[in-house]
Amino acid sequence: MSTHIPQRPSAGSPAKIAPRRFPTPGRRSTGHLLIVTGLLGLLAVGSAFSWMFYAQQQQLAALHLEQRTLQDSHAELERRRQETADRLDARTSELRERTEELDASRSQARSLTSDRDVALAAGRAAREATQRLAARALTQWSSLAPQLKTDPALCRDVWSHAQELAVAQGLDGTAAAEALKRLPASRTLPPGTRVTVLGLKRDAESWLMDVAVTGPRGELIGGLRRADFEVNHGERRLHAVTVSETNRSSGRVDIALLLDGSSSTTGAANEALKAAAIPFVEQLANPSRLKLWRFADTVEPLTPWTFDPDVHAAAIRTLTAKGGTPLYQAIRTAAEELRGRPGSRAIVLFTDGNDSSRQDSVDAVLTLCRQAEIPVHVVALQSRETNVDVLQRIASTTGGTYHAAAHPEQLIDEFQALARSFQRPVYQLRIDERLDVSPLTVRVGGLPAVSIPVETRQP
Repeated sequence: MSTHIPQRPSAGSPAKIAPRRFPTPGRRSTGHLLIVTGLLGLLAVGSAFSWMFYAQQQQLAALHLEQRTLQDSHAELERRRQETADRLDARTSELRERTEELDASRSQARSLTSDRDVALAAGRAAREATQRLAARALTQWSSLAPQLKTDPALCRDVWSHAQELAVAQGLDGTAAAEALKRLPASRTLPPGTRVTVLGLKRDAESWLMDVAVTGPRGELIGGLRRADFEVNHGERRLHAVTVSETNRSSGRVDIALLLDGSSSTTGAANEALKAAAIPFVEQLANPSRLKLWRFADTVEPLTPWTFDPDVHAAAIRTLTAKGGTPLYQAIRTAAEELRGRPGSRAIVLFTDGNDSSRQDSVDAVLTLCRQAEIPVHVVALQSRETNVDVLQRIASTTGGTYHAAAHPEQLIDEFQALARSFQRPVYQLRIDERLDVSPLTVRVGGLPAVSIPVETRQP
C-alpha cells in the first residue's frame, strides 16, 4: 500500500488542492479498530494518570495533615517553653529580691551585733550598779527591821519588797524569806464586828487607848495581836504602836459554885479539882460575890456569900470525896437562893457523873432556872458515869456554857476558860508618836476603818 505524501507548495506558487479520497469498507473497519484501540489506550493511560494523581493527592493531604500536627506540636512546645521561661524569670526575680533582702538582713545583723555588744556592756554595768544598790538596800532594811517590830504589817511590806528585789537581782533573799515566815499573820474578823474606844489619855510622851472588840452576836473577842490592828492619824499610818490585852471584870455577878464531892471524884480527880477551883475563885472574887456548895449524899454550903477569895480557897482545900450525886437537888438549892438576889446571877456546876438521888427531875430544875433567868455553866470531868447529853442540855437550855475535860489535868484550862467568860477582854494600844488634832482611826481584823471619838469613857 502506498502512501500519498502531500507536497508543500513552494513560495510564490499557488496552492493546489488534492482530491479527497474515501476509504473503502475494509479499510474503514481497520481504521475504526485502530481508533478504538487508540482510545482505549488513551483511556488506560488517562486512568493510570488519574490514579496516580489521586494517590499523589492523598499523599499530599497526609503530608498536609502531618505538617499541621507538627505545627500544632511546635506551637504547644513554644507555649510551654514560653511559660517555663516566664516562671524562670519570676523565680529569678524572686531570688534576686530575696538575695537583696538577705543582704540587707546581713547588713542589719552586723549593725545589730555591734549595737548588741554596746547594749550588753551597758546592761552589765547597769546590772552591777543595781545589784550594789540592792545589796545596800537589803543591808539597810535588815538594820531597820528591829525598829519595825511594833508594826508587823509594815515589816511584811518591807520584807516582801526585799525578797522581790533579791529575786529580781539574783541576790541572796534567805533573810527576807525567813523574816516573812516569822511574821504573825493578821486575823480576819467576821462582818458585823464592832470596835469600841473605851478611853484615850496622855501618859508622859505616849498616848494610851483602850479598845474593846465585840462580835456579831455581842460576844467580846479576845486573842487579838498587834498584827490585827492598824492605827492612822489623819493620812499618816502610825507604826510605833504596841498592843496588850487585859481582862477586866464585866461587873458584879453573884456566882453559886457547886462542886461534886461524890465518891467517883476521889484521888487525882479531887486534887485536880482543888488545883483548878482555887485560881478560879481568886480570879472572880471581888467584884463578883461567890458562895460555895458541896453535894454528895446531901447538898451543904461551905461558905457564905462573900467577896473574899481566901474564904473560898480555904473551903476548897477541905474537900473530900464520898457519897452519891444529888445533881438536880444541888442545882435547885442554888437556883432558889439566887432567885431572890438582885443583879446578875449564875451557877457554876462541876461534876463527873449523873444524878443518883432521884429527888428531883432535870425538867423541873431547868424550868426553875429559865424562869429565874439563871444560866448554868457546866464543867464536866468525863468518865463512864458522865451523862454528856443531860449536862449539855442543862447548859444550852439555861443559856450557860459547857466545858469538858477528858483528863483531870485539863480541869485547870476549862476553869480558866470559864473565868474568862465572866471577864471583858480589853486591848490597850500604846502610841509612841506625836499626835495633833487630826482624827484617829483604827482598823481591826481587816474590817473597815472606824473613827475614834474624842471623848473618853471608862470601861
